[in-house]
Amino acid sequence: MEKNTSFEKQLKRKKKRTLIKAVIAVVVIAVLVVFGYQGYLYLKKLNSQSEDTASVLQYQVQTATKGSITSTMSSSGTLTAMESETLVSQYSGDVELVACASGDIVSQGDALIVVTNENYLSERNDLMEQIDSLSTQMSNTREYKTSLNLTASVAGKIKDVKVEVGSDIESVMDQYGYLCLISTAGSMKTVIEDDSLKLFDTVEVNIDGTIATGTVVAVNDGAATIEIDDDSYLVGQQVSINGVEATLELVNYVRVTATNGIIATVDVLENGSVSRNAKVATLTEYPKEDRYLQMEQQIDELKEQLADLQQSYTITAPYDGKILQCNVSEDDELVQGSELVTIQSLDGYSISLSVDELDIASIERGQSVEITLDAIEGTFEGTVSDISYTASSSGSVVRYTTVVTLDNIEGALAGMSATCKITIADSGEGIIVPVDAVQTVNGEKVVYLAPSGATFGDSYNDTELELSSLTAVKVETGMSDGSYILISGDVDNGELIIVPVLSTTATYSADSTRNNAMGMFGGNTGEMPSFDFSDFASGSSGMPSGGKGGSMPSGDFGGRGDG
Repeated sequence: MEKNTSFEKQLKRKKKRTLIKAVIAVVVIAVLVVFGYQGYLYLKKLNSQSEDTASVLQYQVQTATKGSITSTMSSSGTLTAMESETLVSQYSGDVELVACASGDIVSQGDALIVVTNENYLSERNDLMEQIDSLSTQMSNTREYKTSLNLTASVAGKIKDVKVEVGSDIESVMDQYGYLCLISTAGSMKTVIEDDSLKLFDTVEVNIDGTIATGTVVAVNDGAATIEIDDDSYLVGQQVSINGVEATLELVNYVRVTATNGIIATVDVLENGSVSRNAKVATLTEYPKEDRYLQMEQQIDELKEQLADLQQSYTITAPYDGKILQCNVSEDDELVQGSELVTIQSLDGYSISLSVDELDIASIERGQSVEITLDAIEGTFEGTVSDISYTASSSGSVVRYTTVVTLDNIEGALAGMSATCKITIADSGEGIIVPVDAVQTVNGEKVVYLAPSGATFGDSYNDTELELSSLTAVKVETGMSDGSYILISGDVDNGELIIVPVLSTTATYSADSTRNNAMGMFGGNTGEMPSFDFSDFASGSSGMPSGGKGGSMPSGDFGGRGDG
């Protein structure tokens, strides 16, 4: 066998490389032609669809209504309790009592946790022993005096009686300082400011229309003391002297007093005369002796000390609130500062909102806020209570903090998500119509009234309705929310108007449209699409004919199939 020379080998390799390049070129050109043909068919299909579809103009009968248009801003945040705290133990010791649990609603002052230790027990036992000792002494002390009668210490006229049957003497004494008065001089007096009066002048004293003669008995820095020789008038009764108002009081008198007891009978009358040692009133029980009263007072003081001691070792609710967490159980051992219970007030919540720089100028303190919670159904009302004008930024976004406060919501907890809607603009009440109802005719804005006989909801094709035959009412427009617009003009509330509505007869399928488009390139699978090459005749459809031996293939590359 004849061997190939080195030159012959190189020549064969060169021919082989030329053949490979030619084949690659043919394949690439074929693929490009197929892609172009498939695209052409797809576009033709879309054109065919567009010829079968059309836009249809109709006119619907709607109503002009009275209302308002608002512009709102929404932002989200979380509930923060107006007040909450974790109560801690002031002493080391043992938990004697736990009177609360998570979720409980408590009132200010309610006992929640009681802690005890050796110091507390020692002081408590000492106070209780002192109370027991005094109680024993009181049982051996004569409690009452023997007399049940209250008597007059002087003769005179009974005035200003402050007691009646059933009166508690101690209470009456605390309020007035006496049970009744005994007038001993037979006269009454009053004091008025009058620089014109001199000592011993006589004046007329008008007492409820009765005129009595009074005498000036003293003058001091323009104040004149006037006496009348009659003590039958009421203590504190209003009088008039030279046009000046004043009140009557006794000149000389004695107070009838007592320390304690209950009034059984009252044996004197207002303005009645009484002799010395005469009975004024009787009691239902004996008044207590001074020694007995002293021991009672001591016991009361010791009980107050005991209550203060117990209070210092008792954790109480600082306000009306809800127990969020109780961290201890009875008999637990504590150190000073141990966290016992977390409480949240019932005063309400606050929500911090992040407001965009475009909206912050529209926010004001006192604005009403509509609040919804993710966890609780319903809508709640809050108020803008604080605005921070210190900006914070993230990239090109500038924001400000606004605080909203609201009352307590049953079932709500701090940390719950909330959405706040703030009305930043309000058109005020007026006539509103759909935005499309406002047409521009000859540079003026108008609203067309519905034709005679139309009812709400009627619909007309554009061929059924001639706009020139309808009444066009000139209007001015105001605030709009994109769907409705405020108008002013001769359009009344409830009046029927027409609104143009443009619709189309095309039927769209998002999936099919996407599949058709992606089918040109094998969808989104990332695979090379497959084609049916039988549709392409050699040369006539633009498909190149294959060559052999590495020669350049022939064919018409400008064809577009049957297009």
